[in-house]
Amino acid sequence: MLGHFSRSELAYMTTSKMRLPTDFWRGPGTP
Repeated sequence: MLGHFSRSELAYMTTSKMRLPTDFWRGPGTP
């Protein structure tokens, strides 16, 4: 599963989760 992502992509997703935990878990379009 993780093998499908590159290091930069994993770093981006991790950073996004840390910065915007609400947006990351809820997903876009969620109020």
